[in-house]
Amino acid sequence: MHSTIIQIADTQIEKDNFIDEMTIEIGLTPLVDYTTEISEEERKEAIENLVNGCLPTGMFSLGTEPDTIVYNGGLEEWVRKEWLPKIRRHAETLSTHNVFRDFKLYRMERVLDNALDSGTLFYLSEDNYQSYAERSTAFMEYLNGFSAGQIFYIGGVLDYHW
Repeated sequence: MHSTIIQIADTQIEKDNFIDEMTIEIGLTPLVDYTTEISEEERKEAIENLVNGCLPTGMFSLGTEPDTIVYNGGLEEWVRKEWLPKIRRHAETLSTHNVFRDFKLYRMERVLDNALDSGTLFYLSEDNYQSYAERSTAFMEYLNGFSAGQIFYIGGVLDYHW
């Protein structure tokens, strides 16, 4: 299957620091078999899909400048209304008899590690020295402390296969 790795930072990302298919080390990023660069049109679609499909509804909007998205706020509300209830629902299904059966533990780990239940991975650096991308919980944690109106800059966008 294919999905997207998106480089995102709270400061502008220099073109020379955009991630490319050589940046991500296979094995450090969960389940990535290989990465490929995408066309400019596919990149634009990936950014639009990030805002309108991957991230919680209304939490972000496309920026007025190219390659930017704007945080509209709502992280605390999303955590309270969406993510914590999901964690609780999954935790309530666990018992000493089933925690290691029927993928119960795997599902719990996935809820904790991939809060948006998305294949999109996030590369959270304005520099391309980091060798791995992270699942959505890392991005949501990264948002903590930012105020509504914060502009985020999109750097490299890659397709990846798992």
